[in-house]
Amino acid sequence: MKVKVKKMNKLLKIIRKTEWYKQAGNSKAYYIFTPSRGAVENIGSNITIWSLKNTKLVEGVFPLNDFINASKKALEEQKKDSQFIDKYMSKCKEKSIELDKFYTKFLKKEVSKFNIPQIAKALHELEKLNYNYWVTAYLCDAFDPNGDDMLKEEIKKYNLTLSKEEIAAFMRTNWLNYMQEERLAMLKLALNVKQKKLSLGEARKQLEKHAEAYFYIDNSWESTTVLTADNFMKRLEETLITNAEELKEHIKDIETNREKEHKKLQKKYSIPESLMNVFYFFSQLLKLRDLRKGQTLMTNYLYDLFFLRVAEIFSLNFEDLRVILAEEITKDVTAEDIKKKINARKQIIVEAVWNKGIIHYSGKEGIKIYDEINKTFIYKGDIIKGTPAFTGKVKGLIRVIMGEAHFSKFNAGEILVASMTRPEYVPLMKKAIAIITDEGGITSHAAIISRELGIPCIVGTKIATKVLKDGDVVEVNANHGVVRKVM
Repeated sequence: MKVKVKKMNKLLKIIRKTEWYKQAGNSKAYYIFTPSRGAVENIGSNITIWSLKNTKLVEGVFPLNDFINASKKALEEQKKDSQFIDKYMSKCKEKSIELDKFYTKFLKKEVSKFNIPQIAKALHELEKLNYNYWVTAYLCDAFDPNGDDMLKEEIKKYNLTLSKEEIAAFMRTNWLNYMQEERLAMLKLALNVKQKKLSLGEARKQLEKHAEAYFYIDNSWESTTVLTADNFMKRLEETLITNAEELKEHIKDIETNREKEHKKLQKKYSIPESLMNVFYFFSQLLKLRDLRKGQTLMTNYLYDLFFLRVAEIFSLNFEDLRVILAEEITKDVTAEDIKKKINARKQIIVEAVWNKGIIHYSGKEGIKIYDEINKTFIYKGDIIKGTPAFTGKVKGLIRVIMGEAHFSKFNAGEILVASMTRPEYVPLMKKAIAIITDEGGITSHAAIISRELGIPCIVGTKIATKVLKDGDVVEVNANHGVVRKVM
């Protein structure tokens, strides 16, 4: 106990003197803590601290300088070797293939009949594969704090003036992520029905295979679900409301040859290959983030599959298991062991990955660490600053959305405030007049979607979700990255 207290006091000192970069959102302990351990190794950091508060809100911090140093090092590697990012992506692909093999193996098994030793063994294997994946796949996050400035500096070296829209064009490639693939397939199916090449009954049969391929796309860092052909049928019916010409336009937009756009811009501004190499590097970081998201959705589904079985065996509430770590499901674990941890962690669980060791805190100790971290993000005044992701000025009401449980309270015409956005946020983003996030940079989800939708957006404010409250009226100046509280 004395050793743990000494460690905690030392940890508190480090917290107070360090400038942190924070990531946050709703999640589960068994979803997020293993990726965070892989992330700290990827960044080359000595410490990361993650908390799960009130069984849902996850907040994690890394030393800001470690992010900056990792991003600078990677960019310099790309400038020295134009194949650096391709080699890096190949390593990530190797790790993702290993995870894919795990998915294939266990999706074919009747997990509902597993006993605890079998679940423990499967989780141990998944934990190892997931950790190894995140050790390679976290690089894109290192660019969130200052990637925009880094890219601007590279462009400035060539005395070029490019608009945000033109820079954004270089970030888009011909490669389609899992959501774009699914959307394109749905649009083409709807167009075939509209053009009477398929009946609704025939389309319904095709949706059986569609569901097998994309059943996981509504999964998130917060929860998972399995979409069926019936679910996709409802989406097809909604898509069929759109007329054939609009469907063709949507299809054309997704299938646009981005490489041709890149060549046109390169010719227009006489952009040298050295700068094109930098643009390519950043576009691949964006691709890495999207690939990782698809991988995460499947991984989280498998975690839930195993934990649902644990809940069933021990007659526990599945949602209560949010605070349990996968490694804590051992072959000898008992219901009482798990119940004790659930009760101890209902308010908070903190994990400090520090000096290659891992230590956990809960209760008063956990709250103390959590509070000390948040003191380092103290805000003063009525102005919040961040990075412009898409330009524009608006004034309106704030709505803070920390997770899916809050989605229903968002109204059209409000300003969306979130720690970060993810694919499941898109319906809300389409209704928002502006978007503000704590995290993110030029390759973040919020930045990309705001540019596609033409919505003013400011990312990387660090503190928006802590400072702004539902009903606050603010002015968003996304031309300069400034949010001003009006009332």
